[in-house]
Order: sequence, then structure tokens, then C-alpha cells
Amino acid sequence: MVDSIPVLAGRLLLGVLLAVSLAPLGAGAGWVLYVFSGAVTRASLLVLLMGGAALGAAAGVFLAWLNTDRNSPRWIGVTAVVFLTAASLGAWAGYEYGALQEIPCCAGPDITPVVYIALGASVAANGAGLSLGVARQWVISVKRNRLPRRVRRREEV
Repeated sequence: MVDSIPVLAGRLLLGVLLAVSLAPLGAGAGWVLYVFSGAVTRASLLVLLMGGAALGAAAGVFLAWLNTDRNSPRWIGVTAVVFLTAASLGAWAGYEYGALQEIPCCAGPDITPVVYIALGASVAANGAGLSLGVARQWVISVKRNRLPRRVRRREEV
């Protein structure tokens, strides 16, 4: 388990960098869709911004935590759905937090709620990635310790 800590840290760092880079691009794509689709309501703008940011953050984290070794396509699909769900919930929570930063009477926030949407999606998706990575390493270590001694020696060679 000790040798996997640098791997987990590296994947987490890569996930943060990719998610923080791709979430604003996704939000920008959502804004472009809003402008050119003819939608006029604020709710549709928020859905497209949150969906785009969540899709970008989930894609970045998925690329960072992608592990095709001994994983079935079903497990990879479940992982993608978990990341997208976490990023969507994080985008919504980020918007809720960012919307509360505005004081109704006199002043607006220094950072727009769109930034909070992107950061919320990135943080939540990376949290899900880290949780799945730690759980996977734990399951691997439990399985390795359950094997009989002679089978373990053969696998280590």
C-alpha cells in the first residue's frame, strides 16, 4: 500500500489540473449552446452552465483516474457515471454557495457564481476519484493478503 500512495497523489494532482482546466471550457461550451440555441430563461442558462462544467470536470477526472488493467467495460462505465454524478452535484453545490455570496442591497461578489460552479464540479469529481482510488487499493491489498502463501510468492515473481 505504501508504493501506491505516490500513484494516488499523482492521479489526484493530474485530476485537479485536468478538471480545473476542462470545467471552465465545459461551462463556456454551455454558454455558447445557450446563446445559439435561442433559449431565453435563466434556468436554461444555469442548466447548460452546470452541465457543461460537470461534463468537463468529470472528463478530466476520468482521464486522470482511468485504469484499464483488469477492468471490464462495465466497471469503466460505472466509474464514468459516478464521476459525472459527483461533478453535477458539485456544480449545483458550487452555484448555491456562489449565489449566496451576493449581498442583495448593495454589492456584488468579486467572483461570479460560474467560477464556483466550475470549482464545485472539480472538487466533487476529484473527491469521488480519490474515494474510488483508495477503495480500489484497499480491495487489492485485502485480496493480496487472502491468497495462500505459495500463490502470493508466484505472483510476486
